[in-house]
Amino acid sequence: TDLDAIRMRQAQLQKFLHQLVARPDVRTHPILRRFLQLDQHSSTGWVSLQPETTRVHEDGRFAVSAFAAVPRSQMIMIAHEDSSHLSRLGRVWSVVEPDELGAFHLWIQGPDAKWNRTHSENYAIKCRAMCFEERS
Repeated sequence: TDLDAIRMRQAQLQKFLHQLVARPDVRTHPILRRFLQLDQHSSTGWVSLQPETTRVHEDGRFAVSAFAAVPRSQMIMIAHEDSSHLSRLGRVWSVVEPDELGAFHLWIQGPDAKWNRTHSENYAIKCRAMCFEERS
């Protein structure tokens, strides 16, 4: 009957929601918390496990190809490479548009704890690796 089908779907939905909120990375997400109105029904605070975006790369063609954090120097190095559909053509693509296939960005954390991009450079080759030598 329809009532039995509704009860079965209700039980399935309840099981799904329990599995969903059992995951720390999901249950702390603001969209789910708003949808389930969790903050209205809880007196305890929560801390989001989702990373907050502090900066974005302005060119949507590029994807992160390498990442290195140097905590002692409060520095982050990020390499990007062209991730557009045409870039997958390889050598053919480099003949068509060889000007920018990769980029390198250096971020330094200042005394105010804000991250500042101190160096940016685009390359005609893809950047897939980088290194850093710390002077003693």
